[in-house]
Amino acid sequence: MAEEEVRAWFADLIAALDAVGVSARVEPRPPSKRLPDLYPWLSMPPPVTAFLHFASDQERDGLPVISDDVLREILPHLASWVHVAAGMTVVETGLTDTVSTAARAADELLSVLPVDPQQLGVSCIALEPRRQRYARVDLNATGALQALDETSSLTTDLAAVCEALNIVGPYLDYAAVRRAQPTTGSYGDAVDCLGRDLSPGEQVVHDGRAHGILDRYVVDAWVAQVLTERHLDEVGAPDGFDVTELGNRRYLVVAADPEPWLTGTNPEPSVWENARTWLAPVLLTPGIHL
Repeated sequence: MAEEEVRAWFADLIAALDAVGVSARVEPRPPSKRLPDLYPWLSMPPPVTAFLHFASDQERDGLPVISDDVLREILPHLASWVHVAAGMTVVETGLTDTVSTAARAADELLSVLPVDPQQLGVSCIALEPRRQRYARVDLNATGALQALDETSSLTTDLAAVCEALNIVGPYLDYAAVRRAQPTTGSYGDAVDCLGRDLSPGEQVVHDGRAHGILDRYVVDAWVAQVLTERHLDEVGAPDGFDVTELGNRRYLVVAADPEPWLTGTNPEPSVWENARTWLAPVLLTPGIHL
């Protein structure tokens, strides 16, 4: 239909509406906003992210799952943790995202338990200034935490993620903290997000070959990790890291000086190699018999 025909059609419609006492007018549609305007946090530098691997003694369809008791324990705390000032809260259940409130989010998450597939999340986003916190549990007893705030430093964001690790830590086999893609971070995003190749351990996890072994192996050395007593028995006391007991024989291990871990190639190569020496007995490599 040509433009002239469209205008004539609307003119006839307006005339018909006028005849029955209804007024109408045609105005140009305002220009649509581009994605970076609607979701400006996607253009931010990679935020601090924790990749979670939950301990699991239950399976569903042959895959590990997080027990409902654990979910009932952690989800209300995570729903509170994600809150940021002037932020919009979103609850994720399966493939459905629902705008919620800080007061309702926990109840909405708990109301769907037990849920299959086991995909649940809660986030809170503010656009001016840009802030986001995100918590998710996912298939294969995995999950993620993420914090970004353009008004603060990366070390402050790291402290926020560690706060959430204190919530989930006792229920984990392992957690790794590094910078990652906003909202959709994964072990496989290092090339696009950080400008470096995947480390050997990242590649193993990205290929889906690390299920059930991260209670005794680690993906790599990071600015922060949750390790089991079994990990620490193998590697001994860390040098340059602070260790906090989380309960259930889990420990939060955080770099005493996080700056070199959060800048450059995330982390700086010399810092990375020194920490890898400490973790060598438990480092995940493609040659390990899985």
